Amino acid sequence: MNTIAEQFAQIEKMRIFEIEVTNKNTGENEYLIFDISIDNGVMWAVGEFDVFIEIDENFTLDSHLDYLYSDVLEKITNSDRYELN
Repeated sequence: MNTIAEQFAQIEKMRIFEIEVTNKNTGENEYLIFDISIDNGVMWAVGEFDVFIEIDENFTLDSHLDYLYSDVLEKITNSDRYELN
């Protein structure tokens, strides 16, 4: 069985999260882009906020991506600048 990093490397689609938000200062809709990567046992989402989780080989790649996505949404929700659409 391939490691999470090996499975991630085989993904053919863009490795990003694209999240629609409303800028609280301007009231305008925007899209925040988070580039996803894996480095030294850590999965990163880098964009307006940087979020990371440690990789646990006992869980699936999908589980890691879901958890990372949830953390990104939490950062956005708790921000003073953006609101989720």
